[in-house]
Amino acid sequence: MNHTSFSQLLHILYRELEKCGSPLVHNFNHGIDRSEINKLLDPLNLKFPESLVTYFEWKNGRIKKGREDYPLGCFGLFTLASPIPIQLSIDIYKY
Repeated sequence: MNHTSFSQLLHILYRELEKCGSPLVHNFNHGIDRSEINKLLDPLNLKFPESLVTYFEWKNGRIKKGREDYPLGCFGLFTLASPIPIQLSIDIYKY
């Protein structure tokens, strides 16, 4: 049985989005490293599952260009299947 890691699957997804010309590939923030993720989580006494850390290392949500990007507000990690950056996720958690 072939086991593909979550990180590999994310990269495959991105390549497929590129292949089909999806505009999403231009709307992701670059990933952030594990130490930065831990710096953001430590004051909150939170620990993300490894898969979520891997996700934010890959891409840090979508680039927000204006209010229209989140028309119904931000109520979680994926707002209507639209990934948001880790800092915004934490701000919502703290609110």
